[in-house]
Amino acid sequence: MIIAERRKQKRRSEDVRGLLNAVTESLLLLDKDGTILSANDTFAKRLRVGMDKIVGANYYDLLPADTANERRRQADNVIQNRIPVRFEYVSDKRWIDQVIYPVFDDHGEVVRLAFFGADISRRREMERELEAMALNDQLTGLYNRRGFFTLATRELKRAQRSQKSLLLFFLDLDGLKDINDQFGHEEGDRTLTAAAKVLTQTFRISDITSRIGGDEFAILVVDADDTLIEKLLLRLYRLINNFNARKTHKSKLALSIGHAIYDPLKPSTLDELISQADQGMYKMKKVKYRRL
Repeated sequence: MIIAERRKQKRRSEDVRGLLNAVTESLLLLDKDGTILSANDTFAKRLRVGMDKIVGANYYDLLPADTANERRRQADNVIQNRIPVRFEYVSDKRWIDQVIYPVFDDHGEVVRLAFFGADISRRREMERELEAMALNDQLTGLYNRRGFFTLATRELKRAQRSQKSLLLFFLDLDGLKDINDQFGHEEGDRTLTAAAKVLTQTFRISDITSRIGGDEFAILVVDADDTLIEKLLLRLYRLINNFNARKTHKSKLALSIGHAIYDPLKPSTLDELISQADQGMYKMKKVKYRRL
């Protein structure tokens, strides 16, 4: 009878082991003091510790000191509040969605803790890709209208707090309709891409460079004042002239430009800055047409 019972217990243990290893999530069962009662292979691989060194060990001893302290705190919250705790963390460049569940005895007391960890790295990667698609223009790689307004609004608030000036440039690609009509939309797209490349070479990575409409671009230059305007415009015109001198496109690249200054002592809204820069851009465009 004893031998038969032991065999049944062994089979049950093997069944449980097989069940634990059948799932892709990491599974871990602890007592209240942190002693590991059971675990699966996914957990062992994630922790990079052999299974023979896991069961019976104290879970917190297997972790770096700062991580162990955080897990103890979370486990104590589960024990005291008697409700699960969910959080995310990064392990070996992988995003892990972790849940700690309380396990109760027949009297309703928390006697064990069950840890479930799912690898959500692919989900996070997809979320980053979707976020980039939502904020970036697919043709030029610059920020799109949504991306510009999201980031520029944030920078205006930061500039107001830090009492720093900003520059806003509003640009229009001249003659895009004529380029599309004469050479086709593919050439128009190539010209838009060329304009975007010139702008990224003119402005800094920290600046918010965007295509906010079909032929319209907006750039917010952070931590800058009017002393930079002439320098930036000279750089931009030089790059445009160099591009046109190479004659790699059927059409010439031409941009009409207006600008506005954000003064933290006389704060303006983003719409007001764009309107001011837009007016300056159209004045420049009218002067060009008079010369034709």
